[in-house]
Amino acid sequence: MSLSEAAMGSVAAPPPGGFGWAAPPQTPGVLGRLEAALDAERGRWFLWLPVLFGLGIALYLGAPDEPPLALAIAAAMIAIALRLFFRLTTFRLIVSSTVLMVAFGFLNAKLHALAVDAPALQRTLRYVELEGWVERAEMQEKRVRLTIRPVRINGLAPEAMPGRVRISQRGKGAPPETGDAVRLRATLMPPPEPTMPGGFDFGRYYWFSGFGASGYVTGKIEPLAGAGPAPWDLRLRAPLERLRHAIAARVGAALSGDRGAIAKALIMGEGGQISEKAWQQLRDSGLAHVISISGLHMALTAGAMFWLIRALLALFPAIALRFPIKIWAAVGALIVASLYLAISGSAVTAVRSYIMIAIIFIAVILNRPAISQRNLAFSALLILIVLPQSLTDAGFQMSFAATAALIAFYEARPAFRFFDGWPGLVAVPLMLVVDAAMTTLLASAAVDPLAAYHFHRLATYSVIGNVLSTPFVSLLVMPMALVALVAMPFGLDYWPLMAMDKGIEGMLGVAAFTAGLPGAAIGVPSFAEGALPLMMFGGLWLVAWRGRWRWAGLAAVGAGLALAPFGERPDIWIEREGKIVAIRDAKGLIATGDSRKATYSLERWMEADGDLRPAKAARGSKLFQCDGQSCIALVKGKLISHVSHPSALADDCRRAAILIADFPLPAGCTQPELVIDSRDLREGGAQTLRVGEGRISVRTVAEDRGRRPWAIGYRRRQTIPAVAPDQEPEPEGGEATAAVEGVDMR
Repeated sequence: MSLSEAAMGSVAAPPPGGFGWAAPPQTPGVLGRLEAALDAERGRWFLWLPVLFGLGIALYLGAPDEPPLALAIAAAMIAIALRLFFRLTTFRLIVSSTVLMVAFGFLNAKLHALAVDAPALQRTLRYVELEGWVERAEMQEKRVRLTIRPVRINGLAPEAMPGRVRISQRGKGAPPETGDAVRLRATLMPPPEPTMPGGFDFGRYYWFSGFGASGYVTGKIEPLAGAGPAPWDLRLRAPLERLRHAIAARVGAALSGDRGAIAKALIMGEGGQISEKAWQQLRDSGLAHVISISGLHMALTAGAMFWLIRALLALFPAIALRFPIKIWAAVGALIVASLYLAISGSAVTAVRSYIMIAIIFIAVILNRPAISQRNLAFSALLILIVLPQSLTDAGFQMSFAATAALIAFYEARPAFRFFDGWPGLVAVPLMLVVDAAMTTLLASAAVDPLAAYHFHRLATYSVIGNVLSTPFVSLLVMPMALVALVAMPFGLDYWPLMAMDKGIEGMLGVAAFTAGLPGAAIGVPSFAEGALPLMMFGGLWLVAWRGRWRWAGLAAVGAGLALAPFGERPDIWIEREGKIVAIRDAKGLIATGDSRKATYSLERWMEADGDLRPAKAARGSKLFQCDGQSCIALVKGKLISHVSHPSALADDCRRAAILIADFPLPAGCTQPELVIDSRDLREGGAQTLRVGEGRISVRTVAEDRGRRPWAIGYRRRQTIPAVAPDQEPEPEGGEATAAVEGVDMR
């Protein structure tokens, strides 16, 4: 029995007399032909298992209220019962298996949520004393980012103390090492909320990552005397972290600037030292994916070692003819991939990539086809079991979309015979060029909708950027990185690093050229609800099946593309503390007053609106009239007033249709159609408004997040203003505001 049949079951009827069984009925007409088509594709059924499992995870993550564990268990038990008793026909088998996988995905997500459940900070603590163990120290461009496992936080009971805290410190001095016990003063904040309804939920990311607070150091970091031995896992991790820092120091001594920072990112998995200018060029050229450790890097590193080991062993006929050198090479490559994962810091993106590459080499060891849709599906299923929150990650979606599209293309590759009959000296180079172009085009077609959805921008010339940069990355950068790591213990890493430097220089040159072309980046507004799922379903339908009916997936993709531009377009944006209010002007662009507050929120609003202008371009709009106590503007015939001082209430309560205040309003301001004050914002978070004929629609972050564990304490906690990731805010009104830690979504 094949693996797909084992997973989905067999439709063959058991011997007569079995309890509850009968001969499979013959379904007539259209349903009969559909059933026959499904049965003919039985070998591809397995490919849908991770899709259905992911659907169960999506149902859990999208629930408005936290589902009880009993519900998840009951759903799984009912699904098992259906799977055992409803297997007589193809349809029944598929339906029962679908319900089973969805229920298992839902239960797995719930169990994982319970496993990571930990206290989170409920209010901002300023200048508080913290004692704990250093888990990790990462060098950023202008600061050090520390992950600390606290043992004491002044003013917090032990049962309310977060399990992990992420804080940043200015300066480039030597940071504490993993396993060090430290004492410091810091300002700590609760996990941040989305900057707008439907925006990226940092709080959920923090919660699943085990972080209960973030913040920044407000004093010196001192060793904590008498702390005793570090926890056992930190003692095990400390030597590896020291090795990583030593490698970073060697790379930094040989390479400088952005080239050194990119080399560290490719080897160590830390891209925080790359300048914003370089990042922007990489994003606009479609090359940002090269920086984060992904399947590409794992494949190039482990693949190069696989080829090298096999080539060396093949030089000795006595070995090559008597022993399975291909299996030996796969084992060596798997070991190298494991070491690369450890050196890279084992970030989530690297772990996902490692699982994918490990399954490929395990297939080689077992003499199974290495690169196939089945192995890809098994990789996805394993990742979703271990890390169910990966389902919503842009990196997970884009990696599997590109890989699935490429495998589907190369499965059909024998059908493409563009150069039959041509001389070999001409046909082979041309075929390589066509393959490279097709690979880039297919990967771009697969990931561009996802990139547009998550990042609200498209790199127009990403095909050009990727084609031109591939020789630098594949032939110089990654192979020389591997050679440098192998040569480093012998002090021979300088020349490989110099070669790597030239490759990175070429890649950056390609990025600068491509990003400088006219219209290199296009802003994409937020998609309409349902558009991306339609496109993803259509894409999955295309790559999963082999029959002619696979082309029906194009209809779903087309429907998603047609629906995407009709996303919700707010008329008014309100920051979660009322620090800034923005409106849509007559040209459809975001505009706001002169306030320099809440820059990060404004940038996210413009990004989601497909507006690529810098934030300063939206400020100082003449649509706003400000007098120091309030700002007023007109939106679709309705007067909006953003009040910042109670002295303006008398006039604005009388004339405004929409009144917004960043302080509690007294009773009596009832003339406006809509009033939103600090109490509403504290309860509902950031809000967007749509002004229609006769009504004003309000959408809040609280409604979108629902009552979930990562959104707890909405009515109790103090919300915080958002600033740029890893940026320490400037003091406002004598007090520093909170810094939101960045999330790598590439």
